[in-house]
Amino acid sequence: MFGADDIFRVGVIFEVIDKISEPLKHIEKVSEEVQKSLDSLYKTSSKLANIGKDLAILGGSITAAFALPVASAIQLEKQVYEFNKVVGASEEQLSKYTEAFIKMSSQIPIATDEIFALSASLSQMGIPKEQLIEFTEMVSKAAFAFDMLPEEAGKAFGEIKNAFAIPTIQALQEVGDTVNYLSNTMGAAAKDIIIS
Repeated sequence: MFGADDIFRVGVIFEVIDKISEPLKHIEKVSEEVQKSLDSLYKTSSKLANIGKDLAILGGSITAAFALPVASAIQLEKQVYEFNKVVGASEEQLSKYTEAFIKMSSQIPIATDEIFALSASLSQMGIPKEQLIEFTEMVSKAAFAFDMLPEEAGKAFGEIKNAFAIPTIQALQEVGDTVNYLSNTMGAAAKDIIIS
């Protein structure tokens, strides 16, 4: 069965186990703490990644928020420059035209660049500078009402004004009102009536 040597060996084994178990418990405890630290680090890095994504989105939004107005301002400057090449307005007149056309584009569903282009073409047709804003507004409204491109309406009204020597914008507006009346009562498109 068991001899003294076996009992001694068993005693030595228990002694070795006792000596090893303390460091093993310490290693196990350290391992658990390392695992907790790694879990915490993983959660923190996930949060930082989400914050990074949010910052990237915010940065893009901020960039877009500043880029769009800058691009719009550049486009407006280009429109004003092209317009003034044709019209040859003073700085004061140009400021007046710009303010009026921007306001006009917010009241009539026609883009500012189309209004500037229309007004430049009206100027080329001989519309005097002092009547340009009022004439541009009247033609813009007619273009929208008659479902025409602004350039088409401008050309049609300019030709009518010059062909019949219509002296005032009010008289030309009455021509537009007559075209609108005919369109409503005859079932014809105003665009077809005014271009004919």
